[in-house]
Amino acid sequence: MLYTVITHGLSKEIDLRLRSILEAAGYRTTNKALAQLGKSTENFALILFPSSNPPDPGAVEKLRTLSPGLQLIAVTRAERSFEAIEAVHRGALWFISENTEPEELLFVVAKACVVFELEHQNQELRTSISSPGHALQIETASPAMQDVMRKVERLATLDTTVLLTGESGTGKTTLAHIIHKMSARRDKPFVVVSCGAIPRDLFEAELFGHERGAFTGAVASRPGQFELAEGGTLFLDEIGELPLELQPKLLTVLQDKMVRRIGSASSRKIDVRLITATNRNLQTMCAEKAFREDLYFRLNVLALHIPALRERREDIALLARSIFQRLNGISSSVPKKLSAAALRALAEYGWPGNIRELDNVLERAHAFSDLREIGPAELHLDAVGAVNPDKSRASLAGLSLEEIERRALLDTLAACGYNKSAAAQSLKISLKSIYNKMKRHGLGERSS
Repeated sequence: MLYTVITHGLSKEIDLRLRSILEAAGYRTTNKALAQLGKSTENFALILFPSSNPPDPGAVEKLRTLSPGLQLIAVTRAERSFEAIEAVHRGALWFISENTEPEELLFVVAKACVVFELEHQNQELRTSISSPGHALQIETASPAMQDVMRKVERLATLDTTVLLTGESGTGKTTLAHIIHKMSARRDKPFVVVSCGAIPRDLFEAELFGHERGAFTGAVASRPGQFELAEGGTLFLDEIGELPLELQPKLLTVLQDKMVRRIGSASSRKIDVRLITATNRNLQTMCAEKAFREDLYFRLNVLALHIPALRERREDIALLARSIFQRLNGISSSVPKKLSAAALRALAEYGWPGNIRELDNVLERAHAFSDLREIGPAELHLDAVGAVNPDKSRASLAGLSLEEIERRALLDTLAACGYNKSAAAQSLKISLKSIYNKMKRHGLGERSS
């Protein structure tokens, strides 16, 4: 997905500096007035605005009807940081200073884009599931995925904690929502929290809530996500990113079915079903003391592994046709279709980004091609991280660790369209580490 960052109300100097950093990293930017953006088809991911002059809430909500999940980030002068804290408690995701370093800016923006994409997909999912006649099933020709769906039907009837595992982009959020809609809690809230997108300092308040005056900037009491999910399901995505120091508190909530807001002297009873997901190996993290073993056992009551797209190639053509049908439905252009050669090319691709990458590739092809029938050339697989299918499954035996790292870095950069911030997010390392590793391996902007 191509993201657009809106800069609103910033001084000319700050606006120019922040936009130049973002554009160099592969983002689109615009500083047009919000009212002028209401008919655009771009994916507006976030708005950067001065903490002293937030955008009009009405204009933001209008944009959110066009781009669900749109995030806000406050830009503050260092000596007026209290304004930024207040902005966060009024709905901004986070804040940065006017003189922030490029790495910090790109890190925060990348996190905001993760939240945007997740909320955007959730909105589409809610619309789909609430539509008349919606079947709570995933169309699949894959025996592995058919087995997953049979297990989903059984899991949905229980009220036990579920752990979904699988690579990023395999559809864990979709399955979590299906489990919720098949359960007795279907008419209650389904609340999604991406643990990898919440700034560390806000984690506890985000999950458990806070009382007014609990800390600087807490101008009003605020419920946490557990309270917001009362009676329904709370889905904690990327649970492996939960800070170690907060894991005992989550364990206590699961054991006692009680939650205490920051600054409160009393606890509140909660009735929430928990579903968690991760693309990391929690057992390995437990062995490395990066994840609490007792919490892992509490989460791993009912576990379900989602196969990668390369392990269910029978579904690629089904998914591709379904995605194109959706794109044709929301596009004002002449309906388009995929040629047989294009479907073969899709089936032979390695798909390191799984269904999310397939969606992005087809969205680009549908948007940028004037042809009614899309062929392999219009997919531009090489430009977005295609790998020879034989190479993608080639043995790594005999390669040095340096060469393995170089290949992983190259493949990830290619899969992310050479957006270094997205690559850092995918590899779960800092943007600074990306630049250092590229330098060490002698990789340029488009190395091969």
